Amino acid sequence: MEIYVEPARRPGKRKLIRRSSLSPAEIDPENGGLRLTLEAEGIYDKSTYRYTLKLSPETLATMFVAWNDLQGTARQHCRDAFLG
Repeated sequence: MEIYVEPARRPGKRKLIRRSSLSPAEIDPENGGLRLTLEAEGIYDKSTYRYTLKLSPETLATMFVAWNDLQGTARQHCRDAFLG
């Protein structure tokens, strides 16, 4: 997983603040959804910060549908490439 940060309201440089897989210790169930708690760099310095993302069941469902659609599209492209 890669996490990037960049200014939202002005031009600025995009910075990679984390490149590593999620570990089971960073994932907790919460109210039918998931809470991700992870550490990554900040935007302006090399300090480490703790970030928390709370993903509701609706958000997880939206992500799953998008991922499934993407997987289906990829499968269709492969099928088209091999079968013509």
